[in-house]
Amino acid sequence: MDGNFGPITADAVAWYQAELRRVPSGDPDEETFASLARDCAQPRPLVFPQGVFAGEIGGNVAPGDDEIFEFAAAGSQILSLVPVEGLVTIAVTGADGSEIETTANGTGVDAELEVAQAYSIRVQATAATSFRITTALRSPNVLVSDFGPMTLESEGIGIAALGDDPVNTVAVIALLLGAPHDDSGWETGVDECTGSNRHVTWVIQGGSSGSNHPAFFVADFTDTGGTPYFSQFAYRSEDLATLDPIARGLTTEDGLTIGSTYDDFVAVFDIPDFVDAELGLVREGEVTFGFDVIGSTDSPDGAATRIWYVGAGEDGCPDFP
Repeated sequence: MDGNFGPITADAVAWYQAELRRVPSGDPDEETFASLARDCAQPRPLVFPQGVFAGEIGGNVAPGDDEIFEFAAAGSQILSLVPVEGLVTIAVTGADGSEIETTANGTGVDAELEVAQAYSIRVQATAATSFRITTALRSPNVLVSDFGPMTLESEGIGIAALGDDPVNTVAVIALLLGAPHDDSGWETGVDECTGSNRHVTWVIQGGSSGSNHPAFFVADFTDTGGTPYFSQFAYRSEDLATLDPIARGLTTEDGLTIGSTYDDFVAVFDIPDFVDAELGLVREGEVTFGFDVIGSTDSPDGAATRIWYVGAGEDGCPDFP
């Protein structure tokens, strides 16, 4: 050892970072130093990013040398853990000493965290191994947690474009969101709509009671006597107060979605020009945003708070939304 930080030392740091499942930059940053200083038996903190479904933890375990991760939960949540590397067993305990029962979910496990408190994830193995485990913390009413390449844009939803065939559109959406929860079928002359219309709904986060769902997606289809087509879509919330961060994973390319704040919108588009002061409607290009409004945006006391509606297209029906 010569006391110099050269390429050999950088390679060693990069190897160690790779073992920790971090980017092997070779740069001994604060996180790397903290890991080097950590006692192997000391728990590692775990933070769940807002609106992100698949986080990840990783490390190395051996008999008698477990890895422990600590995190906080708000209660009435589901913790999902899926090992993607390494043959390990997983146990979840509460700060009150209770062992949380887990249930199998595919190749992973789910744990119901009923109480608001700190929890620990203990990873064990019968032989020395490296491991990676995907993590998610969600409301039990969240029915869809991964939106893949689906987006909310003026021309469509990423996996289907406005104008596409209805049968194919429903099929590709169902591949991501599962079977629809409601399908009106083709209806003619309903609510003064032009031609025949069909409305298909997927519940993303169900309401704890009743039908006021915190998150649901609607695809509308129209037939005016020619070829039926995908005419309009909307991502909506009827209960922003209980909206789960995971349901905010379906966004525009700028990251806006239901639950986004007025300030989030201003950061992307500047001060909105409301086309409907009561409903809080704003149109940016071909995309319509609806804000939850206190009073009216025309009133000095009025205020737009959070987005409850993102949609595009026109299905020939006069009602909005």
